[in-house]
Amino acid sequence: MEGDSSDTSVTPSNRRCTWITGSARKIKDNAADWHNLMLRWDKLNDEGFNLAASIVNMRHSQGDLLVLDTCPPPLSQST
Repeated sequence: MEGDSSDTSVTPSNRRCTWITGSARKIKDNAADWHNLMLRWDKLNDEGFNLAASIVNMRHSQGDLLVLDTCPPPLSQST
């Protein structure tokens, strides 16, 4: 009994047609592509800002060390 449709009940939830063709399909695909590209952009943007912040923090800490190394020791006053 292959192809017997009596074992599958049709309900409003599974009767819905999900096949999109033509220009509607192209629009949906383009929207999905743009969505994925925006998510990728946000991820790369966040990673870039985090990298830039870590570079700035590293430079600040190196600059502080250089300032400490170049400062002359305090003069002791003997009176």
